Amino acid sequence: MSLTRAQLSMPATSALVIGGSLAGMCAARVLSDNFDKVTIIERDAYPSALDFRPGVPQARHVHNLLARGLREFESFFPGFEVRMRERGAVPVESGWDTATLWPHGWARRAHTGLWQLYASRPLIEDTVREFCRRLPNVTFLERTEVSALRAAGGSQRYCTGVEVRTRDDGPSRTLEADLVVDASGAHTKSGEWLQQLDLAAPEEELVEGYTGYSSRWFASD
Repeated sequence: MSLTRAQLSMPATSALVIGGSLAGMCAARVLSDNFDKVTIIERDAYPSALDFRPGVPQARHVHNLLARGLREFESFFPGFEVRMRERGAVPVESGWDTATLWPHGWARRAHTGLWQLYASRPLIEDTVREFCRRLPNVTFLERTEVSALRAAGGSQRYCTGVEVRTRDDGPSRTLEADLVVDASGAHTKSGEWLQQLDLAAPEEELVEGYTGYSSRWFASD
């Protein structure tokens, strides 16, 4: 027989995720296995239809999920691949259905057994969000900005939550949590927030991939 946390008189646990991007939603999915309540705080409002989300500058590029990315999404959200195909994603076998031009010439075509899914960024995000909204202990706070971290403790300080306000000129309020995850990406302000608490910001580590990409849409006659 298993007992619930309430039956054991244990306090409910909660986690906050700053940023409702793909990274934030995947983080919330993992946290949902370990916390009673998970809240995703997103500064923008999600599109009501398949449209580009504010704050994603690369969204209009051609997108595809590589084999490993597809495998990871499927592990987080079983049924993800089937749902993507139902909604129009195009399966492509790497090495066979694509043409790759290297500096020394065209790559030889061969069956690899590695499948990708070509789809728009809105379709990928919306499908992940669809699965994430089904999680009973995960909620979304849209049009809500984090302005500061809250901490407690003396020499060993620890984060206790965040200060937030709605972007509709709502009042500031504190959201308490046992764990705070910053998934706000390139626009993160965690360094500033830590300095406001007289804590040293972690040293930044830059991994330079020396790669770039571009894409262009063409209209057919």
